[in-house]
Amino acid sequence: MIVTTVWVAQSARISEPPTVIYGRITERVGAFEFPITQGQLVWNLRTTGPGARDYQLTAQVERLGGGRFSYRLTLPHEVLAYDLNVDPKALGLGGTGARVLHQSVTLDGRLLTLAPGTIEGFALEPSRRAGRQRIDLYLSANSPDTDGDGLPDWWEDQNGLDKWDSGDAASVLIGVTDSGESDPRLSSSIRTFAEWRAEWFPNSGGDLERFGLLDDDDDGISNLLEYAFNLNPTQSDAQNAGALPYPINQGGRLGVVFRQRALATDLTYQIERSADLLEWTDASPELEAVANAFGSTSTATTWVERAELPSVACRFFRVRVGRQ
Repeated sequence: MIVTTVWVAQSARISEPPTVIYGRITERVGAFEFPITQGQLVWNLRTTGPGARDYQLTAQVERLGGGRFSYRLTLPHEVLAYDLNVDPKALGLGGTGARVLHQSVTLDGRLLTLAPGTIEGFALEPSRRAGRQRIDLYLSANSPDTDGDGLPDWWEDQNGLDKWDSGDAASVLIGVTDSGESDPRLSSSIRTFAEWRAEWFPNSGGDLERFGLLDDDDDGISNLLEYAFNLNPTQSDAQNAGALPYPINQGGRLGVVFRQRALATDLTYQIERSADLLEWTDASPELEAVANAFGSTSTATTWVERAELPSVACRFFRVRVGRQ
């Protein structure tokens, strides 16, 4: 009797911590930006060097980080070596200086564009494993806008507006652009409150904290708030549309719209809410940004609650400004 013994070699693999790519997906219409938080993301990559090949990874688009981000894509890694095999779905890590190149990205079949300034790829090497990269994405072509009000149909559907009625856009768009900024000092690249005082009040000195409490134009807005909301401290502009934070109701979801300085390095903005105007709590965990309007030096952001407010309830919002 002849006995034959057969040894079957098992494919050896060594997994490495993955690279994570995350970011925000938006559609830009004029000066406005509309976050996208639904759909299927498909990302096509290509590696260079030994074992070069094409990869296709997918991720579900959803609200992440309190609405600040739209997706999280995980790139699995395995060690690339002579006696090891790499899973077809994993990117091999060796010591050859290979790179990962971004080929194309789509959302439900629609082409997306990488944010300006994004590098075309990254090095594929062991020292970069477990890395995190933020890459923001934009729709390459605008979506349908049936009523021509500047709001994409999908966004109106998602936020309880009527895509056949252009009149409801006013509740979102009025007062949130930087039109009307005629004074050149309103569009300067000021980054701190001290620089702002020197620009608007060159002969003013003394304690900066005390100066922030003053109201030089007698419009009821202190100098610090004039700075924070990018207003003119020499003119009474408290009644101008969008000058100060104002409430908004989008399909039963309540929120607030306010402007903040885009270049400031010494300001903090915190949205608080209350049911009785007595006790206030941080509202940010329950809010999401649903629209942004970009000006030369300030950004107007629309924040609304994720859940609709019951008809019998009451809600108040305020924006607390601090200097750090």
